[in-house]
Amino acid sequence: LGGCYGGPEREEAMEELARAGQYRVLGVVNVDTLAVDLDSDGNWDPAAETVRLLGVRGPTYDEQNGIAEYPSEEAVRWLQQFVGGWVQLDDDRREEGLYRQDPPPEFAVTEDYRQLSPGGPWLAYCYVGDEMVNRELLEMGYAWVREEVPCHRLTELREAESRAQRKGIGVWE
Repeated sequence: LGGCYGGPEREEAMEELARAGQYRVLGVVNVDTLAVDLDSDGNWDPAAETVRLLGVRGPTYDEQNGIAEYPSEEAVRWLQQFVGGWVQLDDDRREEGLYRQDPPPEFAVTEDYRQLSPGGPWLAYCYVGDEMVNRELLEMGYAWVREEVPCHRLTELREAESRAQRKGIGVWE
């Protein structure tokens, strides 16, 4: 953003990045969910700008109530490195636009999937450069594959999970 700290210049720069498919990460909601500034206004609207990492199910992390399954705290700390940075989002569909937990009509829906909250977070792959955050979480053993959510990269995600399982790291210790 090269010296654009406020005013119209900053807004224009943020809008340009958003048009290029780059979005600022505002925070980590939990192990598999990020707060992302999708409308480039600098604020987080939990109802509209929550992004759940597609194909990933993280261990429980609830700091307020003192609930944390291992290695959820490590995973959240790892995700914190992206706060304030820019990411690209890919919803794994052929047409543009992110989709919510309501499944798109072209996918078969399992009973487990229907139990997820409708109208919930956006589901997407999150990229920093060429690295997919979703896959990295699985590779490090910080999460499991969420198989009940339809996604085209399920095989790739399962392979990353299998590597962590073979190493006996994270959730596989």
